[in-house]
Parts: sequence; structure tokens; C-alpha cells
Amino acid sequence: MNSTIRTVLAVLSGVIASALVIAAIEMFGHSLFMNGAAMPAPADTSAVQAYAEGMSFGALATLLVAWCAGAYIGSMVAIRIAKGAERVTTLLVGGFILAATVMNFFQFPHPAWLMISAIILIPTCAWLAMPRRA
Repeated sequence: MNSTIRTVLAVLSGVIASALVIAAIEMFGHSLFMNGAAMPAPADTSAVQAYAEGMSFGALATLLVAWCAGAYIGSMVAIRIAKGAERVTTLLVGGFILAATVMNFFQFPHPAWLMISAIILIPTCAWLAMPRRA
């Protein structure tokens, strides 16, 4: 298989794996910390803002864990498939997760500690997934 096609498929697989990991951890955190509160419709911005402002520290910390785990596992999946393009796939998968997270910051209110932590930790977790050469 052409290395470019393999790299593209690796990145797509990594992003899909990231999305699945993030969704699973966020659903777990939601069930654990939000006491059955239903997420309002995204079109109702004032209700979404009130919902986000009412999130506990545990729920917000779960978001950070989900994003970091998604970046790490997605990068691992991409690296396993790419074979030889570890840095490129790590950069692309981690960059995609970071970009999606930053876009989320503009859509919903987040505390400053969460935004700063995410901007630092998401690329770090993606980088930690890269294999170390002796």
C-alpha cells in the first residue's frame, strides 16, 4: 500500500478511535457526576450555557481526562497503522483533537483552568504515544 494512503487511513482511524474514547469517557462522567440531568438541545444556547456553568469539578475533570485519553489512544492507533510516519500521524491526530477542543471552548463556557490544562495536556498526551527510539 502506498505510504501516503496508509498515513491518511492511519490518521482517519486515529481520529475515529479518539472520538469513540472521548464519547465513552464523557458519557461515563455525565452519568457519574450530572445526576441524570439531561443535556439541553444545542440550539438553545442559554440553556446549554446554564447547563455548562452548573457542571461540578468532577464532571469538568472527566472532560479533561476524556480529551487526553482520546489524544493518546487515537495517536497510538494511528501510529500502529502508519508504520514509519509516527511523528506525522501523532501531530495530525493530536492537532485534530486540540482543534476540536478549542472550537468547543468557543461554543460553550469553560473555566480557565480547564482550557489551559487542555491546551497543555492534549499535545503532551499525543506526544507520549510516540514510540521512543533507542
